[in-house]
Amino acid sequence: MTEKNYTLIDNVEKNRFEFHIQDQVAVADYHISGNEISLSHVGVPKALEGQGIASALVLAVLKNIESRELKLIPICPFVVTYVQRHPEWKKLLA
Repeated sequence: MTEKNYTLIDNVEKNRFEFHIQDQVAVADYHISGNEISLSHVGVPKALEGQGIASALVLAVLKNIESRELKLIPICPFVVTYVQRHPEWKKLLA
């Protein structure tokens, strides 16, 4: 899955989604319980801030969650705000 030319990686060992950009890694930490996935943190390295990478990462993650038919529990304030600003994703909320 690619957003803004970044490939979404599901790093199951670390319970996080990742974008590898240059020598940096943007992350979205998660926890899955049954058919629910909670997103607890989205982080972008300082060197990559201000480029829309966090939004692109959250969009890619939401598309992944939708394709896996999981329900979203947004814990991270960035994810909460993203879903509020993009109400088409409210359908994923647990």
